Formats: sequence, C-alpha cells, structure tokens
Amino acid sequence: MSEPAAAHLRALVVGVASERGFDPFDIDDDTDLIELGIVDSLTLLEILSDVEDLAGAAMDDEVYDIANFRTLATMTALVARIVETQS
Repeated sequence: MSEPAAAHLRALVVGVASERGFDPFDIDDDTDLIELGIVDSLTLLEILSDVEDLAGAAMDDEVYDIANFRTLATMTALVARIVETQS
C-alpha cells in the first residue's frame, strides 16, 4: 500500500480520535478503534468511502467484515489487498 494512502487513513482516524478526546499519540497501528469507541457507525461509513477511493475500486461484499476496520493495520492491509486484486 502506498505511504500516502496509509497516511490518509491515519490522519482520518487520528482526527476523529482527537475530536472524541483521545490523545492521538496513543493511537498506533494495532489500537482497537471500535472497542475504544473511536470508530462508530458514522465514522465507519466515512472510512468505507475513503477506502474505496484509496483503492480506486468498489469493494466486494465480503470486505464489509467489521474485522477489516478494527485497527489501522487491518484497514491498510484491506486497501493493499483490494489494490493488488485490481492489478
């Protein structure tokens, strides 16, 4: 996955975390964003839209597994997989 795409996802998540009172420095690639309440249903929709834009393709239904959006690491891996299958 490209560094700009990963940076974009990180900026989105860190921005949401900051708005919700979390210290951005506490958010790493393996932080469970759903468990902490950083990612909720509305944020998830925004992330889904961004992931589709970053991947340059619509996602198949099986990608909508919540596990793909639990951490920054799983989100960036998802985008990488989608991009790879498009190549």
